[in-house]
Amino acid sequence: MVAATAREAEEEIGVLLRHQDLECVHVMHHRNEVQGRVGFFFRATRWQGEPVNREPEKCSELVWCPLDRLPDDVIAYPAEALRRIGRGEQFSLHGWE
Repeated sequence: MVAATAREAEEEIGVLLRHQDLECVHVMHHRNEVQGRVGFFFRATRWQGEPVNREPEKCSELVWCPLDRLPDDVIAYPAEALRRIGRGEQFSLHGWE
């Protein structure tokens, strides 16, 4: 999981992460119309490089913003996970009745 997080960070935003600089801060069991998934959310305490949007066809922009003022177009389940991380919650459900 940690290796996948570091790999995706390099592919998607161009930053290098060391495993020891990642901390798992939230786990979310998310469900959409088709399937359920488990998402792991990590906080990077340091990284190398400047974040850039390497997937503009999937992501309109990268921004730094307070957790209580996320852009309106953030996908629902990561937005909810970020709000819960801000409240110190380590686990949540999203999309389940």
